[in-house]
Amino acid sequence: MKKITSEWNGFKSEIFEFNGQKAAVISPENPLKEKKWLFKTEYLDAFPSFELEMLKMGYFVANIENETRWGAEKDMRWQIEFAQFLQKEYGFNEKCIPVGMSCGVITDADDILLPLYLKRTKNIEGWLASRAIDSHRTNSRLLKRALRLRTTDDVQTALAVNAATVTDCYWFRPEGSAAVYEDIRFKENYFSELALRGDPDSFSNRPSRTPELTNIGSFEKCWKLINGEWWMYKSGNEKEYFSELFICRLGEKLGLPMAHYELDGEYIRSKDFTNGAEVNFEPMRSLADDDEDYENCFNILNEISPDIAVQYLLLLWMDTVCYNMDRHTENFGLLRDVKTGRIISLAPNYDNNIALIAKGYPTDVRREHDGLIGFLKTFIQSSEEAHEMYRQMKPPEITERMIDECMDEIPIKADRDYIRSFVLNGQEKVREINEENQMPVEECGNMIILIDAVCRREKNYSLANDNIRLLKLWSKYIEKYGEDPGNQLCTDDFSGHMPHNVNLSIKAVMGLIGFSDILRALGDTNEAERIEKVARKYADSACVRAKDNNGGYRLAFDRAGTFSLKYNAVWDKLWNSNVFTAEFYQTEIDKYKEKSLPYGIPLDSREKYTKSDWEIWAACFSEYKEEFEQFVHSVYAAFDTMHTRVPMTDWYYADTSNMVTAIRNRSVRGGLFMKLIFEKMVEQS
Repeated sequence: MKKITSEWNGFKSEIFEFNGQKAAVISPENPLKEKKWLFKTEYLDAFPSFELEMLKMGYFVANIENETRWGAEKDMRWQIEFAQFLQKEYGFNEKCIPVGMSCGVITDADDILLPLYLKRTKNIEGWLASRAIDSHRTNSRLLKRALRLRTTDDVQTALAVNAATVTDCYWFRPEGSAAVYEDIRFKENYFSELALRGDPDSFSNRPSRTPELTNIGSFEKCWKLINGEWWMYKSGNEKEYFSELFICRLGEKLGLPMAHYELDGEYIRSKDFTNGAEVNFEPMRSLADDDEDYENCFNILNEISPDIAVQYLLLLWMDTVCYNMDRHTENFGLLRDVKTGRIISLAPNYDNNIALIAKGYPTDVRREHDGLIGFLKTFIQSSEEAHEMYRQMKPPEITERMIDECMDEIPIKADRDYIRSFVLNGQEKVREINEENQMPVEECGNMIILIDAVCRREKNYSLANDNIRLLKLWSKYIEKYGEDPGNQLCTDDFSGHMPHNVNLSIKAVMGLIGFSDILRALGDTNEAERIEKVARKYADSACVRAKDNNGGYRLAFDRAGTFSLKYNAVWDKLWNSNVFTAEFYQTEIDKYKEKSLPYGIPLDSREKYTKSDWEIWAACFSEYKEEFEQFVHSVYAAFDTMHTRVPMTDWYYADTSNMVTAIRNRSVRGGLFMKLIFEKMVEQS
């Protein structure tokens, strides 16, 4: 067994391999006669004050590197074998003192200057691991070999350079060390080419400190120090480079804060926007972990500063228009004052290399069924604060000339006509979100239905009487526009906007039925009868125009061969108003059975995802308990098999039960109890 004699904090150390793992034995100057020893089971160099004191008292210290940090059976077995080896080879005492690393939890610190992740969690180990180079990158493995860094552990990888990075001033100082930041910060990088392109010549360089060990991300990349400034170089293909450069140039022309990108030979590069850690950059992951949900991130940032929340909305606007599919919580973040810890602003917009045409030219150039536009719309409509901020926000105007100028400045060929159309169409579709009265039929119908539902349940119409002026205004609107809502938004637009939506027309019908009930209860019988006649006329018209040759009712009046859940008709069943015929409901139920997937019925014919609350509403169409339970069983099966079940989502794929995106724990969960309302109405009657 080959042993290397070295020094560890002033004490003699022997380093060798045991069962293929790095092992060490540190000897005291004056060993105790009984050869007592400490067995440090994790991170030899972490928080060594206790071990140093015990070495001074004559104890030995032994350590073997674990394969994982999670107490794997193999590691436990190796520790036992290692202890037996030490007793035989070194004559150590049969009993040892096991030592950990104090669980990697901060117990005392300056909260003002702490990294945001540590301030929130106090979890040192998690923070360190998050700073290490991605071990899945091919060149990261080459880099570690060249540096003679044998560990596969992220924490130890980060600690190999004191957990320092180029873009912030945070670092670890070994206990007892007199090092200052000037000693730790990176002043050179001899391994940039190895990290970027696997350069064989760099592989033979003498090991030295390099910022590559804390250069995170999945693409091959590196830091280069050029004329005293750090530049990030990244590899990719032409479409990725074009997308990054185009969005950078467009954002700069719009006056938005952008990280500047440019080509340098066969690679793309970006200047360090912290200017050598004059400010600290902290990724959004520090505050939100991996939860990139728009509303979650918005709420966190809004609590910090409404101005920063608006900056985030502008980032989402740009992402949506330019089709950035990869805005995860490591791809945006915050800038903090180094001296005070104050959060200054959102960091400049960076990492747009999985946007626009990076993965090919999207086929939906008109952006009619654009998923990112749908995500933004859903978020804006579900958050009152975000909706108000977004309404007041004035995004800059993208022009065709601006796009042409960007194209002219980029030395990579792309389809100019396509880029123009795709970006400008995206801008137009996103602008529609910000128009006043964006969902008037939907919202007017909702308010009338809910007020009438409450009044029926309470057998008290004072709420309606107090708001009769508004109710008349809403009713007048849906009477005018509800028969065929035309180009209006609705809550069915998860798969993109769909004009002439049949289910939205049904919402209008039920809003009119609700208002006729209110008028009748308040004594205006003539107007109540007139409104009811209009509602029944619209219902008959909808059934005729929506009937499809495939045996169901369409998603939109003008879209043959489509279908959708007509869940808005549940109020007709609940109130027993019989606006829609038994034939309508049976036809719908038959179509739902035909289109049913293992975990439910798709919302409509465009995608395979569904909404659990609306499935329950549609299931209420059935007069038969067994049929109702058949639909409910699919929803139950989805939640029973869903990988992410807590908090509960309402939007998932009906063929796999996978959650579509991080939309969860929403108040719409209450829709699952619709059948209970039916039972209460029966009891009440």
